[in-house]
Amino acid sequence: NKAPAIRTAAAAHHYRFVGIEVTARGTTPSTGAYSDNNVVYLESEGGQTSLGQVPTDIVFDRCYIHGTATGSVRRGIAMNGARLAVVDSYLSDFHDVGADSQAINGWNGSGPFKIVNNHLEGAGENLMFGGADPSIPDLVPSDIEIRGNHFFKPLSWKIGHPTYAGTAWSVKNLFELKNARRVLAEGNLLEHNWQHAQNGFAILFTVRNQEGGAPWSTVEDVTFRKNILRHSGGGFNILAADNNFPSQQTRRILIHDNLLDDISSEHWGGTGRLFQFLSLDSRDTGILALTVEHNTGFSNAWSAYTGDKPIAVHRAFTFRNNIAPKRTHGFAGGTKSWPVPSPPATRDGSQTLDTFYLAPVFAGNVLTGSAPADYREYPGNFFPATDGEVGFVDLPRGNYRLGPASPYKNAATDGKDPGAAIDALEAATAGAVSGHLR
Repeated sequence: NKAPAIRTAAAAHHYRFVGIEVTARGTTPSTGAYSDNNVVYLESEGGQTSLGQVPTDIVFDRCYIHGTATGSVRRGIAMNGARLAVVDSYLSDFHDVGADSQAINGWNGSGPFKIVNNHLEGAGENLMFGGADPSIPDLVPSDIEIRGNHFFKPLSWKIGHPTYAGTAWSVKNLFELKNARRVLAEGNLLEHNWQHAQNGFAILFTVRNQEGGAPWSTVEDVTFRKNILRHSGGGFNILAADNNFPSQQTRRILIHDNLLDDISSEHWGGTGRLFQFLSLDSRDTGILALTVEHNTGFSNAWSAYTGDKPIAVHRAFTFRNNIAPKRTHGFAGGTKSWPVPSPPATRDGSQTLDTFYLAPVFAGNVLTGSAPADYREYPGNFFPATDGEVGFVDLPRGNYRLGPASPYKNAATDGKDPGAAIDALEAATAGAVSGHLR
């Protein structure tokens, strides 16, 4: 029986599950209807085409929801309703071969959604909103709170790792928004992501009108702050609009006070890029109102890549007060015709910023290893030769605060230290890092 263990009738409402274990059994196959292979399916049975049909006011609190180590169990919770919450719970062993799988996925519910203080394991995407066209017209999952969670992929899923368990589950990313509005992601720990069924980026804001029937799809008003991302083949990948079907334009994204550690193509495959900002190569569409500020990142390759065609420019772009290294490239640009590791189509710094951005704000950044001459049109940035010259309190042990003797102490444009506010970051992520319920 592939049916969900828990599912909802039309307009089901006001249920609270506390301390419940919910699971699949054995080596469940992953074929059949879209509702199959979900342990919990919160959507009107038979589908829903109006807000009056959606389940509402359902909470999973301190629950253990899981697949099996060897089973193809595609999804923990399908979250398609209104006023739904998953809190203080543990979701694990959601994986499939040749198909996406998630701990939690929502695509056909209006929200609000609360996902707080959970352990989330999914091979495809640990957490995703969008990924299928909503059958409710004009629906965008909205008002989404994602705080204090541990996003995690076991290394037993990684081909070639000493603990690899022998099944090539389709691994993509840790967190993806394809159709979402008004999202707060704060105080989360995200770790272990590698190139396999996708190119290794951990966090994707990539608007998708997935099957072509939802041109209203959007990613907008997203705040991603005080999170730790570590051990991944890439950091953020942000797309201006769907390049396959008509969609809305990605807009008003804030990435603030985050730590990106061990972003490495050498260790995890992929590009090793901290940030990637993509416009469309078919029309003049760039990301609108993107702010990347007070982040600290460590990569073995690029600080940022931007593309895909210079005709499409990003507007209202701010990259300010970040600490980001140059290893192979700094803030550089290119097109799809330039495969990695070929040289970028536009050089680091001024040439890329002038080509792909309209009046960008680019100041207060500590760009380790970059050349000041490459950024001559953008004064007010800093160029230490090595990470050791930045003046971290204890770089080998991962204390990325700036010490009192750092030449960049209080040198950000707002009078604070460049990079993430580590005290605030550690306070926000304390529960996720320790694994203790708050």
